[in-house]
Amino acid sequence: MRGVLDAPRIASIVRDGRGPVRVVGLSVRHAGRDLASIDRLGFTAPRGGITVLDGPSGSGKSTVLGVLSGSVRDRPGVVGVTGRVTGIDARKIAWMPQHPRAVESTVLDELLTYAMGVPDGRDRAREALEMLDLTPLADADPNRLSPGELRRLAFARVMMRVHAGAELALLDEPTAHLDARNAATVISAIAGFRGRVTVVIASHDAAV
Repeated sequence: MRGVLDAPRIASIVRDGRGPVRVVGLSVRHAGRDLASIDRLGFTAPRGGITVLDGPSGSGKSTVLGVLSGSVRDRPGVVGVTGRVTGIDARKIAWMPQHPRAVESTVLDELLTYAMGVPDGRDRAREALEMLDLTPLADADPNRLSPGELRRLAFARVMMRVHAGAELALLDEPTAHLDARNAATVISAIAGFRGRVTVVIASHDAAV
């Protein structure tokens, strides 16, 4: 079920490869709109580093992450995606969308789905729940979580994917709906990814 909802599907312009993620001349145009959502964007995300996409709301940051994850693809007559993206292995992406959804019946089961292939995956999942103050909700239905709780669960899923060997973490507004304490926890965890995984973030939070 995870594959149906959140697993990335690589767009036609994205090419596999190790090394930094390079975006060259990326443009995204939606049918019926006069202006491009993204117009000839270029940047490099250093391998093992943390890159934050800045810009005002509506400037296309989420669209960029969607292209990198494969959830925004070229669809003739609907959306046009051109340019070149290299340095992404589709099998090794940890993706935190702006509007995450869960499919398992409990919070813990949702995490365990993402922990497949992780040594001591159950222990890692419980550690993530504890760190993100979700332990009391381990047996709760994810579909009944508050926006902030669901956001923390989505970040915990990223942590599981990193434990499983993901090389690229794409984080869309990782601290949205979080109070100061939980936001600080997530920001600290992101800093801990440095040197382990390439991180690209879209965020309005100046602290990220």
